[in-house]
Amino acid sequence: MKKGVEKDVTRELRFLDSFRFMPSSLDKLSKNLQMDQFINLKKYFGDEKKFDLVRRKGIFAYDYVDSLEKLKEASSKRGILFQTQ
Repeated sequence: MKKGVEKDVTRELRFLDSFRFMPSSLDKLSKNLQMDQFINLKKYFGDEKKFDLVRRKGIFAYDYVDSLEKLKEASSKRGILFQTQ
């Protein structure tokens, strides 16, 4: 096995408010779809309980999560995701 060269990689995460460039909210647009139109979503969330859960409107603390470390922290402590300003 060859040993590779270690390199630092920088990634940038941007959270865009889709409401700014969509004709309506994603919540309203998704409610217009028929159940058979969720092809990709059903591929990854085939279990009916999980499928219903990911189709719901969620809450995300955009003002809190400004780094990968905070995203990991927020994921491990679910309450943080609901504490927005």
